[in-house]
Amino acid sequence: PLIIHNASFDLAFLHAEFKRIGETFPPFQVIDTLTMARKKLPGSPASLDALCRRFNISLAERNKHGALIDCQLLASVYIELLGGQQRCLAFTQTSKEQAEHTLIEDFPERTFEPSKEEAERHQQLISEMRGALWEKYYKEID
Repeated sequence: PLIIHNASFDLAFLHAEFKRIGETFPPFQVIDTLTMARKKLPGSPASLDALCRRFNISLAERNKHGALIDCQLLASVYIELLGGQQRCLAFTQTSKEQAEHTLIEDFPERTFEPSKEEAERHQQLISEMRGALWEKYYKEID
């Protein structure tokens, strides 16, 4: 698929260029990141620059409008619109909606054993998994 920011604008130019050379524009699947951004972030600015700022994507190399840098920026924005790249394992969010890394060094000590039913259900679950690390553990303690 073609991933385009403001697809209707760019597609109009592409269709016109193909028409000038006597060809028909190929029937590509098109994903419009402008439409994605407006659905995911209603009411927020949805220009490529605004989305880069929102997702903390550097615009430092964009000193002028150019196709190559815009493609690179759009690739990063598209990944963020799909859900983003996992930067760390965390269960809290900062005010800027970025994951906050929290290291827990002291876990409370478990003071009880799993029930027989829990142990059996766990064994059943890992027997259904391919290459589960628990299989190696159980083989070592047997």
